[in-house]
Amino acid sequence: MGSITGNKVKKKINIDSAMDDKPTKNTGKNSELIISGKDMILLIQDITEKGKKFRFKAEGFSMSPFIRNNDVLTISPIKKKLHIGDVVAVKRSNNKKLAIHRIVGRKKGLFLIKGDNTGNSFDGYSDSKDIIGIVTEIKRGEKKIRSNITPLNYMIAIMSRKNMLPVIRKVKNKLRLQGTGNRRQ
Repeated sequence: MGSITGNKVKKKINIDSAMDDKPTKNTGKNSELIISGKDMILLIQDITEKGKKFRFKAEGFSMSPFIRNNDVLTISPIKKKLHIGDVVAVKRSNNKKLAIHRIVGRKKGLFLIKGDNTGNSFDGYSDSKDIIGIVTEIKRGEKKIRSNITPLNYMIAIMSRKNMLPVIRKVKNKLRLQGTGNRRQ
């Protein structure tokens, strides 16, 4: 494994499939590369500016449960108008780190960005030049997760902005536990 130093935040990418439309299954020692957040931004920008897609493994829980730790994300060039609900790759203006978060609002040409699982913490408003791509595919293991359902993404964005997602998750878990208890009787 190689490593490019810089920021403390590092991401692993499969270098065999970072730009390909069809990922390879190469699992050799040299098929992954660890890249810092700052270098990751530059790499994604370079690839998406060439009209190519970029795949990498997500790390973290800020978008859980919609994007989970170790999901494989495909970042595509932005070819359409961005909307509330879109999940984007954005350079955080305060620390120049990469975030894969959702657009939850708009104001005077700026986009309000927030992780779905970050409580009341917003990334803040970002200019479109700080948005370097859009998430067009999420893979969890071999399962492809749909990420382009516009009405659903819009509803998730509104619930995230109002910090309703943790409440919904708790109710869902409670109902699931109650349902499990009922089945055992």
